[in-house]
Amino acid sequence: MIEARSNAAGLDLERVRAAARRALVPLQPTNALPPDYLVRFLLIDLLGFRNNGRFDKVAWSVPIDLDGRAFLIEHRKFGLGVFGGSTPEDLEGAKALARLLHRGVKASKAYFTWLAEEAGRPQH
Repeated sequence: MIEARSNAAGLDLERVRAAARRALVPLQPTNALPPDYLVRFLLIDLLGFRNNGRFDKVAWSVPIDLDGRAFLIEHRKFGLGVFGGSTPEDLEGAKALARLLHRGVKASKAYFTWLAEEAGRPQH
């Protein structure tokens, strides 16, 4: 983030930043999805969900069924995403999947800790 200071032209960045925040209310930053590596470890390694593999600009792709609707959870070139159809129901499903992924990652913390400890052990 740009430092809070006035520049040579007299621009008060804090005033501009505050005005921009007020203009964007109620918009807030969010972490819509957990980190991609935790989602991968959760779905593929821990739970054994099918990984469709690598594709052009896709590191991994997991098909998901949520209440009879098909989605893909993919780690693409620009990050992790939940992809489905374009109906309002699909958007709500994607939001529900994001919430479920956060819950799953939180519930799997002991697995991630164990995995990190195992990776840090010397190999004989």
